[in-house]
Amino acid sequence: WKGRMKVCRPEAGGDDDEQENPAPDLPEEASAHTIRAVTVPSAVDHKYVSMTKDAITKPLEVLANVASVARKLQPKTSLVFICGELSRSVSKEKKREGPKIKGNTSQARRNAKRRSVFIEKQRSKGAGGNKNSGGPEPLSVRKACSTLQSMGIDAQPMHVVLGLEPNAGEGGVIPEEEDGNLEEIELPPVLVTFEGSARGLHFDGVDIVFVVGRPTSAASYLHLAGRVGRAIGTAAEDTVGEVEVRPGTVVSFCSKGRLTELEKWTSQVGATGLEEIVL
Repeated sequence: WKGRMKVCRPEAGGDDDEQENPAPDLPEEASAHTIRAVTVPSAVDHKYVSMTKDAITKPLEVLANVASVARKLQPKTSLVFICGELSRSVSKEKKREGPKIKGNTSQARRNAKRRSVFIEKQRSKGAGGNKNSGGPEPLSVRKACSTLQSMGIDAQPMHVVLGLEPNAGEGGVIPEEEDGNLEEIELPPVLVTFEGSARGLHFDGVDIVFVVGRPTSAASYLHLAGRVGRAIGTAAEDTVGEVEVRPGTVVSFCSKGRLTELEKWTSQVGATGLEEIVL
């Protein structure tokens, strides 16, 4: 995978509405800026893998399906975004506080405390001792990469490959050209990162975006899907306002209960349909 990567940022002080609905007949200098789209090009296919409600909360099973889809579709380049509950940090989870011990006498307060301890033990037994039983197991980028590597997929953390890690050293820094664009580099076939990293990054030639977990909103899904279907140049010199778009695919993993929501999101971003991938 060889191509250019650059950070796209709107001009400071610009109005959101003006950026999303640019005026026609822009001067040549203004047309060089990246304009945010509110829909995904029709050249992008939206697909999903159906999983059970229990399996969708287990990162190992979701990543196993990512590997299966990668082997089936054979993409040359792909991005894996860890979203929603799967990307949460255990250290940031708030510990649930127990009820305040009340009582008019010391004996009543002791009895209330015993009952509170007993109830907490029963809850722990019912949860099987699993602290994360209330939701999906959290997944780090490094853990996702090591899991995919064990399944035969050459996956690397995006922040390490691009030199964005504090301890990456000079070997991980991508050199820049005089015009500010990043030089052409060879990247691994699969880059893994979190949902919030989708904004402002451009990669040439991405074939598939894997959405692991539930995005926070339809707008977030739009940013994830927007990593594919990028413009690769004008279709013809005498054609004004038309560009050639590179085809791509967005693959989500969801349960039947979330399928309706995914269909709504894909419709909102301009997709014409949602296709199931049967593994």
